[in-house]
Amino acid sequence: MAFDRQSIERRDFPIARQGYDPATVDRHLSAIADAFDELRTRSAAGGLDAGTRRLQAQLDGVHREMETLLTSLRAGAARVAERLAAVEGELPSVVPQQPARQAVIPPPVPVPAPAAAPTPAPVPAAPPANDVPADTEGARLVALDMALAGQPREQVDAYLAEHFAGVDRTAVLDAVYASI
Repeated sequence: MAFDRQSIERRDFPIARQGYDPATVDRHLSAIADAFDELRTRSAAGGLDAGTRRLQAQLDGVHREMETLLTSLRAGAARVAERLAAVEGELPSVVPQQPARQAVIPPPVPVPAPAAAPTPAPVPAAPPANDVPADTEGARLVALDMALAGQPREQVDAYLAEHFAGVDRTAVLDAVYASI
């Protein structure tokens, strides 16, 4: 049997002599049809609510999955960081140290005197205040850089001998290696 307004309100019933009052039956059937229409309308509206609830449930599930993935990613990142720290700790024993960069000091560039001007007499340089040759500070700086880079004293001494003539290399090296 179909449940729609027309099948509920149908009027093609056989009429019997001792039956119900047809007007009362018609009003009753009309009220049932109205109630049925209202229930169907609510059901359709409730279908939207059910659909909304399904979508909300799906979104909640996706949110839970994202939280689980995020927690997993954080734990994985922590494990990677721990492993990296362990590898960095083992690195000096596994990989030999690369030779340190050697400081390269370019030679001074001579500045040509103007052709028309007479060459002035050389002016003697003023001695430093503590009578330390001017190159000593440069040599000390280069030696300190090389020593901090892990260069052996003999190699630093050979470099100073080649690039800093007239400097007391022993004093410079003693001071540098005593400070590190």
